Amino acid sequence: MRARPAADKLKDLSQRHNRQLSQAVEALQSRYRDAGVTIRFFDIGAKLDYLMSLAEKVDYDTMHNKHEGYIDLPRVFGFAGDTRPLDSSHRHLFHDEVHPSQEVHQILAAHMTDFIREQYGRPA
Repeated sequence: MRARPAADKLKDLSQRHNRQLSQAVEALQSRYRDAGVTIRFFDIGAKLDYLMSLAEKVDYDTMHNKHEGYIDLPRVFGFAGDTRPLDSSHRHLFHDEVHPSQEVHQILAAHMTDFIREQYGRPA
């Protein structure tokens, strides 16, 4: 489990960065409020934590990364006596210790779009 301490260190760094960014956004909002400027902070770290808690409820793998592709050729062709049917379902959240899967990116982008609409309204 060598990667875990590195992953914990990266998580701490990311959380510290997000806290400082949130404080900077609040300071900018206060500074330019009278000028009619609206600046909001989207807490992507909190949103990712929320998605991970949902994923755990439906048995997605939130602890291990997934390096193999969507098609597992040894199982498709029955190599080495493996006759299990192909399971192409996507049940992991990360490609490596830090990078979320494309599905997680899509979900986060949808949440960010909702946030922008809620905070700033729809474009005219």
